[in-house]
Amino acid sequence: LHLAMGVIRYPRLRLYWKPSFKTELLSSVSMSRNRFEKLRNCLHIVDVNGDHNGNDRLWKVRPLLNSFQERCRQLPLEEHLCVDEQIIPFKGKLDVKQYVKGKPSPWGVKVFMLCGASGVVYDFLVYQGSTTELSSENKQTFGVTGAFVLHLAARIPDGIGHKLFFDNYFTSLPVLRVLLEKRIYAAGTIQKSRTEKCPLKTEKQLKKEGRGSSDYLVSSDGKIVITRWMDNRAVNLASNCVGVDDEDVVSRWSKADRDYISVKRPAVVKKYNESMGGVDKTDFLVSLYRTSIRSRKWTLRVIVHFFHLCVTNSWLEYRHHAQLRGISTKEQMDLLEFTLAVVESLAKACSLNLPRKRGRPSTSPLQPLKRPNATTLRPVYDVRYDQIGHWPSVEREQQRCKLEGCTGKPKIKCQKCNVHLCLSSGKNCFLAFHTR
Repeated sequence: LHLAMGVIRYPRLRLYWKPSFKTELLSSVSMSRNRFEKLRNCLHIVDVNGDHNGNDRLWKVRPLLNSFQERCRQLPLEEHLCVDEQIIPFKGKLDVKQYVKGKPSPWGVKVFMLCGASGVVYDFLVYQGSTTELSSENKQTFGVTGAFVLHLAARIPDGIGHKLFFDNYFTSLPVLRVLLEKRIYAAGTIQKSRTEKCPLKTEKQLKKEGRGSSDYLVSSDGKIVITRWMDNRAVNLASNCVGVDDEDVVSRWSKADRDYISVKRPAVVKKYNESMGGVDKTDFLVSLYRTSIRSRKWTLRVIVHFFHLCVTNSWLEYRHHAQLRGISTKEQMDLLEFTLAVVESLAKACSLNLPRKRGRPSTSPLQPLKRPNATTLRPVYDVRYDQIGHWPSVEREQQRCKLEGCTGKPKIKCQKCNVHLCLSSGKNCFLAFHTR
């Protein structure tokens, strides 16, 4: 229901059960409003009266986080990865609540994420203050932000040659050196105070040379290069793999000329721009059909947020596998269609779908319903193959058998799948349709 509410948005929760606002999608989830509100108010992931880790401030949702993280860590990594922050929107009372300037929802629970350039989440770590599970040695040596990078980079196998990108909140020269020792090539914007007083041209000098000018300096051991590039303002970048070489030309808007102008761009800037937006893409996809929840319970916000992350990650995996199989983009499901398919599967899968009888039996003969003109659609695979509640019934009219390749016109119909299938001593399409 929460996933369906993210697609169909009403200003009040009770409108979802109002007859004039109810849709076929919401009707497929047979749950009363009182039952839904009771379950949501009593929703728990763990036994709150049992023993729990006192140092873990997220113990109430820890099993869900561990389950999602375990699945993310099973995915094969992309070549280009990035580390960035994500915010789970929440403005209520919570001791681990953070404010991150520049985010669409700046207040909430902070999550440090390792994502691919496609937006797939490969690992994450929820920030919970001083009790965050970080190496104390790394925090002392590289600082808290550097410790987050090294913690998430532990997911990356050594010696493969993955490329890792992060912004100036995380970048430092010691972190770049440690990553290079593991053959993890990294780059990112860097604060001027962390460049160890690198003698580059000043912003004033680069302004005189014009927009697109740059300066760089390589460390004495040849492992680190720091680049300063002049765009609208000076941007500092540090890398252990790429510098100014192979400059390209990009189009930038000029306020002075009121037109687009050609500007030179160093290779490190190009690589950074192409690979740094993975977490932002995930944020955007989650925000498209995010469930609007007015609740003071932070646990409910976190639970629903990770449900949406599961759907988004699954859709990105689906798109990747569809491309490998040669399925064109037009034939693939978009995120909306994929979310609706998940809602339908969760609503119908593993349900008996038995008709409810109310009131006294009618004494008048039943009037046959007029056959609809619309074509009967096949059920989604999760419903078709769950092997629960698929009961045959005999109908008055014949329809085409929905088993692939069969041209028969039986009267037998599956009550759950709502499709006609052959069922006789010589042909059992009913069994074949529900068997993989």
